[in-house]
Amino acid sequence: MKIVFGSALLLLLGITFLLNETVANAEDWETWSSNTVAERFRRSAQFQVGEEATAKPAVVDETPRLRWTNPSAGTVHGLDYLVLDQGIPVAYCSVYQWFSPLTNATVDLTSLSAQPIQLKMGSKLAWDSHEPGVSFTPVGQPLLATLPAGQRLAAMRRLTQQFSVILNRDSRASSDNVVRTLRLLERPIYRYEKPAAPIVDGGLFAFVEGTDPEVLLCLQFRATDKGELQLEYAFARTNNSELVAKLGEQTVWTVPEVGEAWVDKSRPYYLLSLDDLKPAPEEFTAADKPSGE
Repeated sequence: MKIVFGSALLLLLGITFLLNETVANAEDWETWSSNTVAERFRRSAQFQVGEEATAKPAVVDETPRLRWTNPSAGTVHGLDYLVLDQGIPVAYCSVYQWFSPLTNATVDLTSLSAQPIQLKMGSKLAWDSHEPGVSFTPVGQPLLATLPAGQRLAAMRRLTQQFSVILNRDSRASSDNVVRTLRLLERPIYRYEKPAAPIVDGGLFAFVEGTDPEVLLCLQFRATDKGELQLEYAFARTNNSELVAKLGEQTVWTVPEVGEAWVDKSRPYYLLSLDDLKPAPEEFTAADKPSGE
């Protein structure tokens, strides 16, 4: 009886080990595959910002600003990159791959520039937005131009606490009407302390669900003609649902739901398919396993 019990226990432990290995391998694959899609996009993307006659290259930052998942929407892994022009963010690229309930790979492209912006993937014009992606609004009284960098960051963080953002109906997860209050990440996901004039300082903050950014809040100090610093803000969407932002009790920004956001590549928010960048399973078999990032 002891021998039989011992054998059964060993069998049970063996099954449990195999199940855990299967789960671990699946998680490894998902992480590795989504990382691979993101890196292939980053290396292939060629951005230009400005009017066609004077357009200049903008660079995809090598460092992902966020790595995220969103369990409320399904099994999805994302890495987010900034496109920079002289240190100032001009576009946001949220590169993600679905594993359930969808299976596609996509990049959400969000303009953070008042100028036109283009994306080429190889010889293909993948995005050609001519609408302003952001519109800045001054807030508060101008501050001294000599305000130290630490105090400028503190002023930006205090202002973020006065904003709230609501997402209405996230159609990825359900066709039912839902209202979600998004969570503000306390620290900026990017800080630009030495940008090109007249911008003196700035920070990019994210409102998230889970760890998935749905709305970006751009804050920056602009030098005025009087030699002072004016703090200003702008919002940008990274989700196609209806979004509403408030400053205190006052609604200061609202955008409607964008249906079929993958159709019109001239919009400042556009979904681009990256299915052709997805790796095959045999590539993972031959590759080193990810280091748990």
